[in-house]
Amino acid sequence: MTTLDYIVAKYELDLDQGLPIEIPDTGRDTLARIYRELGFKVGAEIGVEAGLYSEVLCRENPTAHLYCVDSWLQYAGYRTYVPQERVDGFFLETLKRLRPYNSTVIKSYSADAVKLFDDNSLDFVLHDAPYPQNS
Repeated sequence: MTTLDYIVAKYELDLDQGLPIEIPDTGRDTLARIYRELGFKVGAEIGVEAGLYSEVLCRENPTAHLYCVDSWLQYAGYRTYVPQERVDGFFLETLKRLRPYNSTVIKSYSADAVKLFDDNSLDFVLHDAPYPQNS
């Protein structure tokens, strides 16, 4: 059964309803739980900021390994109104928040970090980051 098949069956979704297809009464915590239900053991979150959702993923999937990728740098298209010192603080918050979990923090642009992974080595990738305009 594919991930899509699992989700369609679990939530009785009608794929013919048009886009976007929404799952009623769910949120990001539901996604973390689905990853556990599907037995995903290795994943990556791209766009971590302060690690809040990374912690949700780790807590919901304690036996999984999560790679947490973010540049933690200001660039066009990403919170240019936030001083770099605050972005540096996000990085330190992430390190502290994820210390108890089975995770690896990778300070890199996603386009560079992708080269660190072999094809088909991840069960899931959650991409929640803008692409730098100057890259």
